Amino acid sequence: MKKGLCVVLMLCLTLSMFAAGSTEAAAPVQAAGKFMGLTTKATISLAANPIGQSSYQQAAQIADMINNSGSNLTVVAEATNGYAENVGLVAQGDVEIAFTNNLMLSDGYYAKGDYTGIAPEKCLGVISLSCNKTHVIVLKNSPITEVSYEKFKGKKIGIGQVGGTSRFDALALMAALGLKPGDYTAVEVKGAEQTEMMKNGQLDVFIWNGKAPIATVLDLLASKDCVFLDIPSDIVKRIIDNSKGAYTEQVLDSSYYDQLNRNVKTFGNNAVLFASADVPEEVVYEFVKQFYEHLDALKKVNKAFLEIVPEKMLEGISVPLHKGALRYFNEIGLPGIAAFNK
Repeated sequence: MKKGLCVVLMLCLTLSMFAAGSTEAAAPVQAAGKFMGLTTKATISLAANPIGQSSYQQAAQIADMINNSGSNLTVVAEATNGYAENVGLVAQGDVEIAFTNNLMLSDGYYAKGDYTGIAPEKCLGVISLSCNKTHVIVLKNSPITEVSYEKFKGKKIGIGQVGGTSRFDALALMAALGLKPGDYTAVEVKGAEQTEMMKNGQLDVFIWNGKAPIATVLDLLASKDCVFLDIPSDIVKRIIDNSKGAYTEQVLDSSYYDQLNRNVKTFGNNAVLFASADVPEEVVYEFVKQFYEHLDALKKVNKAFLEIVPEKMLEGISVPLHKGALRYFNEIGLPGIAAFNK
């Protein structure tokens, strides 16, 4: 938690000053014009989601990697109620770095939507992770042959449970199509239940997001012949514009599912690591440096890290980067970093 970070930093600073007899030896982050990063011990929390879920596993693996790297930074993986709660925890200073998605990060930074009560500009980008891609599926021989206002109007559409990220994405699609509440029947259930309803003919359209291939989609395809619908480019652009760039244009690759014999146009929302604006620059710099330099090792312990490549490490981040991340990514010339140098 943040209080622990401040205590550790202050204690280390005091001990360094005592030993050296001057503040200059305490922890200057510049030496001959070069940024030295974290030169004293610090401990931070990395908030994820409930124990046993994918992001918590990733947080624990990141923490273990950094803690065994010889770095001055110690990372503690924290279990939370998930992405939505994490934005408030970071904004309030309860944790230093956390997992969320780009849409929630944007809302947190601008203090809008579910985060109108928090201080704005407290939540800053760090690293974009793997992308959750939206799947729009109908049964074979369905009269719904395209994603459009006309075809979706009056239909029973599975949009995901209240509070779930799939619901956010489905509602973003409905808004871009011009569909208002009442224009269609919104079925707000979890993925597994939505799959069963599709099997039983209780839904017209299945919408779900996730890192493909998704287990609930595989379950549906195992018992039903289905069709994946393209989301038209103009609708995707509207979704991206409405989100101020938090969503991105994506493709469901034909290799993801056996029933998929072509690439399908869609949109996505990346999972992302973000930090409090109050966390010292050198701390976030060290976190990002260790993450980047040990990414290959992380990929060997968890396939979820395989999609993280330099070309996509800033994908969908529509808020400013934390100064520590900005400095490190500028040093290594990360693709896309120029857009954040404002």
